[in-house]
Amino acid sequence: MIFPNIPKDKLINGDITKEIKSSNLLISKRINKGNLINSNLTDIEINSCILSDLKLISCKLDKSYFVDVIFENCDLSNVSFEKSTFKRVIFKGCKLFSTNFNDSYFENVSFEDNNMKTCFLDNSSFNVVDFSNCNMQDSSITNVHHKKINISNCDLSFSNLSKTSLNNIDLTSDTIEGITSYIEDLKGAIMNEYQALQFVKLIGINIK
Repeated sequence: MIFPNIPKDKLINGDITKEIKSSNLLISKRINKGNLINSNLTDIEINSCILSDLKLISCKLDKSYFVDVIFENCDLSNVSFEKSTFKRVIFKGCKLFSTNFNDSYFENVSFEDNNMKTCFLDNSSFNVVDFSNCNMQDSSITNVHHKKINISNCDLSFSNLSKTSLNNIDLTSDTIEGITSYIEDLKGAIMNEYQALQFVKLIGINIK
């Protein structure tokens, strides 16, 4: 479990539509509700904040920095976080439909109960990252470098994991039907018998 260091008793209520546009920095704020659509918010920093029930649809937040942040029940569909940094961050109950996290760095980050269908995580680095109860269908998770990653009760159907090593990753509780992966990346993956048989068929072995 990831625990952001947020002094909840010291948080000040804020309005994201005003504050994030007037300053590239948000510190120790509790922001509940608000809509931003198609806004360019590149290179911002959000530190020690709780953001809930926000809609940041199709916004551009590339090259941004998030530390000790909780996103809860937020709609971040089609948001671009490309080349951003996330440290001690929780995404819980969020819509991350087609959200772009490409080329980003994640350290002590938890994704819980999110809709991450067609999400992009290509060329990213994971250092202690947890995915639990997430819909990750048709996502692109290629060329990811990782240390200590957990994926539990997630739907990875038809996702692309090419050039992402699955060594020591327990997939037994996950749905992995139709995923794309190179044979060498499957080495050391932990699967149940049914899952393993799917990959045996992919490499052309017929079982009688």
